Amino acid sequence: YWKNPGDVGMPTVVALDLPAGLEAGEVRWPAPARFVHEGSVSYGYEGAVTLLVDLRAAPALQAEAVQVKARVEWLVCD
Repeated sequence: YWKNPGDVGMPTVVALDLPAGLEAGEVRWPAPARFVHEGSVSYGYEGAVTLLVDLRAAPALQAEAVQVKARVEWLVCD
């Protein structure tokens, strides 16, 4: 499902865990497909989907490597 699942389903949720000095922009969602089943309309994807998020590092960030964690929750239907 998409961030707005429509009449049924649940929205996909993305939660980022970022270290200090790193900020995230909004999730960039690809346009979803529209599905109609027994009169209910839902929005989502078929197959693999890539969700992009811009990350901004503070000028004072002194790191060669940082760890970014993401928790993504979604619902899949047949």
